[in-house]
Amino acid sequence: MQRVFEAVPEGHRLCVVATNVAETSITIPNIKYVVDTGKSKERHHDLSTGVQSFKVDWISKASADQRSGRAGRTGPGHCYRLYSSAVFNDQFPQFSMPEIQRIPIEATVLMMKAMNIDNVVNFPFPSPPDRTVIAKGEKLLVALGALNSLNKQVTPLGRQMAAFPLSPRYSKMYMFQKKQQQQLILSSLFYYVGFWQATRTMSSSTWWHWWRH
Repeated sequence: MQRVFEAVPEGHRLCVVATNVAETSITIPNIKYVVDTGKSKERHHDLSTGVQSFKVDWISKASADQRSGRAGRTGPGHCYRLYSSAVFNDQFPQFSMPEIQRIPIEATVLMMKAMNIDNVVNFPFPSPPDRTVIAKGEKLLVALGALNSLNKQVTPLGRQMAAFPLSPRYSKMYMFQKKQQQQLILSSLFYYVGFWQATRTMSSSTWWHWWRH
């Protein structure tokens, strides 16, 4: 990552292949030309099925302006757009959909509940998600045991789940798997302790007979 900011050796050209992070997050100096495909791959969430997928689609007009602005920040530059002006005017939305409206909301709801922000529906989001989406997220968290079914407040299990940087589904699976491993270790320990206690009082001939049969 840091090599992109180093001085370019004499007789060489710097060619940067960047993702969407180069639109606004970082500014690379001495970029004179930008080639914009007009495409981006973003994560989308299907509300009806609950399935997440990555889709390649046209960017927004605001994102296209950001990309063209990467050229000539410190000097003359030019942006080559690999799409026509008709596509830009007809198919590009004015702004991209906020990420909070494109991804599952249950992880955000659980984090807010763990921070004692219980009234998530009326929270002043800059780009508020739909109320039905928040209700579905709370319903899923109740099914996972992260929220109380009566008052929708976070449970001790939910606080443990919120500590993981994972989707609530995966954090519940991880905690269940960890619990299963602990039970397996304890059962194995009890087995060997019982085996040791049973054999310590046996004579060598009795122990050998018991072991063979």
